[in-house]
Amino acid sequence: MAYANVRCFVLKSTNYADADKILTLYSDKDGKISAIARGVRKISSRRSGSLDTLNLVFLNYYESSTGYRTITEVKHLKSFRHLKDSLVSTEAAYKIAGLVLKQVEEGAPDPKLFTALEKSLSLLDTGEVVPKAVLAYFYINFMGVLGYSLSLSRCVFCGKKLSKSWSSVWFNPDKGGLVCSDCKSFEQEISLRVAALLYKVKFLKASDYRFFKSETAELNKTLVILENYLIFKLSG
Repeated sequence: MAYANVRCFVLKSTNYADADKILTLYSDKDGKISAIARGVRKISSRRSGSLDTLNLVFLNYYESSTGYRTITEVKHLKSFRHLKDSLVSTEAAYKIAGLVLKQVEEGAPDPKLFTALEKSLSLLDTGEVVPKAVLAYFYINFMGVLGYSLSLSRCVFCGKKLSKSWSSVWFNPDKGGLVCSDCKSFEQEISLRVAALLYKVKFLKASDYRFFKSETAELNKTLVILENYLIFKLSG
């Protein structure tokens, strides 16, 4: 048997047998994994609250020779309580978790994805920016992890740097990025403001939080562009 200890997010839990749960987790060292928590549904269990969905935990598990993982110890790190008190933030968090559950293969750790998850849930918990900004941040970085990085600072065709001098800005989902007016053909036109928000939300630095304190028409447009890009790439 192999023993391991990991930091991980609880993405999903499913009742199993009389008192167990099968958990789907995203960990820093092992990526997405499944493990069984025995007896966790018993009233006397002290681990049940620690393993709530969306929690960040530190856990030990052992893996049998047949590949089954069983959790042996759990330490609660963060429950994101304020996030879970908000319906809008909770919905955003479940959208994020759902993408990882559906699109990420087991056993493929990625530090960038773990960081994006941690930052996204933390921002939803603190409320420093609106949930739509967090979703936009996660979508961009998640697609980058999958190999669909967006070009948001230059024209994807000629390489011209985005600036206020651009007379118009266009978005090309096939090439995955911005297009200047000189190179445009049948792309979707977006405003310079939306283009700037796309670039800023990719990094979502604390110094830029002021741009994402409230929902605006530009932010809504930004999120629609990213959702459509997500659907376009993942359904292809």
